[in-house]
Amino acid sequence: MEEEMCDEERYRDLNSSVEQKIEEEKQSRPKKAETAFDYGTSTVSGDGDGGPAAEDSYSETEPFEPPAGIKLPMGLALPENQKQNHIIERTALFVVTKGPQMDIVMKAKQRNSTEQVCLLSSHQVLKT
Repeated sequence: MEEEMCDEERYRDLNSSVEQKIEEEKQSRPKKAETAFDYGTSTVSGDGDGGPAAEDSYSETEPFEPPAGIKLPMGLALPENQKQNHIIERTALFVVTKGPQMDIVMKAKQRNSTEQVCLLSSHQVLKT
């Protein structure tokens, strides 16, 4: 009995600090299913909340022009307009930040969306 009490007192701090560290790690890990994404935001923050909505400077009629100084391979299918390019860039940044599972989740959720049609594997931009 006395030995057990001594052991309890001896290891009390050790056990509590381990439990605290485990709890802190659980809270600091992002929950993948709860991550939201908004194509209208200007930046992707670490917590997935995004920022204030950016101005829609990407017109559907404005054709896409690759940035100067970047050489693209011959035969590479380019986005039709600036808006498609913006969606592709934002999606790529989001998937890199949040993990490859989010690509699958986004495709499932946006399957019927007319704006994200350029992300479907059947679209000409992704076939090349």
